[in-house]
Amino acid sequence: MDESHIYWLSDLSIGDVDRFGEKAAYLAELHNKKIPIPNAFVISSDFFDGVLARFRPELQEALANVSDLQSAYNAAAQARNILDKFTINESGTELLLNTYKKLPDYVEHENMSALTKQLVSSGRDLPFVAVRASPTRSSPFQFKPVLNAYGIEQLTDSIKKVIMSAFSPQAIYYRYKHGIEQLDISMSIIVQKMAQAVKSGDMFSINPIKNSKSELYAQAIWGINLDMLTNPSTFVFNKMDKTILEKNVVKQEKYYTRNAQFGELLLEPLPEHMRSITLLNERELSILADIATRIEQIMNFPQHIEWAIERNSVQILQTRPITRILEKPLLTTESGVLINTLTSSGKAVVVFSKQDLQKINAEAVMVATDASRELFPYIVQSAAVINRARGLTSPAAQICRDFSIPALFQAEIIDRISEGQDIQFTGQNVELVQSVAAAPIPSYGEYSSQNTPTQDIAEPTTSTNGDISSIKTQFEHLERALTEQVSREAQRRASGEHIAEEDFKRSQLISELEWQVRNLRIKLETS
Repeated sequence: MDESHIYWLSDLSIGDVDRFGEKAAYLAELHNKKIPIPNAFVISSDFFDGVLARFRPELQEALANVSDLQSAYNAAAQARNILDKFTINESGTELLLNTYKKLPDYVEHENMSALTKQLVSSGRDLPFVAVRASPTRSSPFQFKPVLNAYGIEQLTDSIKKVIMSAFSPQAIYYRYKHGIEQLDISMSIIVQKMAQAVKSGDMFSINPIKNSKSELYAQAIWGINLDMLTNPSTFVFNKMDKTILEKNVVKQEKYYTRNAQFGELLLEPLPEHMRSITLLNERELSILADIATRIEQIMNFPQHIEWAIERNSVQILQTRPITRILEKPLLTTESGVLINTLTSSGKAVVVFSKQDLQKINAEAVMVATDASRELFPYIVQSAAVINRARGLTSPAAQICRDFSIPALFQAEIIDRISEGQDIQFTGQNVELVQSVAAAPIPSYGEYSSQNTPTQDIAEPTTSTNGDISSIKTQFEHLERALTEQVSREAQRRASGEHIAEEDFKRSQLISELEWQVRNLRIKLETS
């Protein structure tokens, strides 16, 4: 790294998209137009390209055989091992530190004498920073930022993590599914003063649910937004007079905040005094509306804007055209909000625990309340997703968009769905097929092919003394064996071993057996 790689926001503009990516170039444009933005410097894509060139042969070999989800995970592990050897040299580290020290007040710094700079900087604590990728080519949103880094060691480590995020399983699998060459990537890196948000969220400068250009749609939470927009409070207000048209306040139990002593981000219970006051007051909504309208005018296109409120001051963290996150307007139905108009069908798998996720396959419609990033490997293997979460920009919603998975969010029908129920995504709505009685558990003797579950699951013995506890124990053993088999089947699907229709039927049968045995065991326990 050398001085040619470092740029301040004031050095850039919207015309620098090709070299610095949309995030950095748009942020610079807003900064230059006096929109309130935490100060930042940008490491140009030339630096990332140099790192890639250094490790290209090894990375090409690691990524050469990506052909399914499991191989994407394997390739990601190899890429991490390769890039773990990367370090920023001593001169580059010194350059970073000197730039980092100027971050709190760079604008004033440039007009100071050398003596004044020394006096101002003397004894000053370094700021906490957020480190983000700004891809220079069309890319999904799999690049996870590093928040609240402090000190030169954490800063260099965060830069390394952001570079490695280009080779996460999700990013690798996205490029595979979309036919993009694995090393056809580039990015600049934004180092931005961290906004220690009391409140945060994002907003659309149009209402994406109604496709109304006269309305603004905001999502908000208490604390710092670290993948927390799963179930935000939502506000719809008129652009012109800023009147609130709709408001849905969600009870928030926890929030991310910075530990005052050590600086790390902590997920803590929301204090009682914060639970009893309005999340966004009229003044804050009015300021957000003004800023969103102005940003839309500057960029000359509807925008998706991320924001934070720090010490009663609204700060804009980034903006992008709304089409980068919503290719088409959302479709509101009586069942919820469809994030795309794709069609699909399958049987409901109601997710109550991690164990339930093992039943997800290509014929399953995932029914869940969680919308976190951890659901990625299950979402991309499912036929469709139904989720209660209200967040239009939650990690799960974005995964469904990136990988073209039919999905219904803000699902009002979720309580009416039963395990195994047939569900159809018609493109315009979601239809629940009338539930049917569960099929009887087949006799084990009916399965004799080489890959049947009989090889892994022991048949329960018949109790001769009618002891219910003995029967319950046998069901527990059977359920545990079935659960292990479900897990093995999931691994086989992920590795691409399931290629014939019989494979999927077997997998579905094992899942159904596990579910029915579990229900029978529960009935025994409660009888």
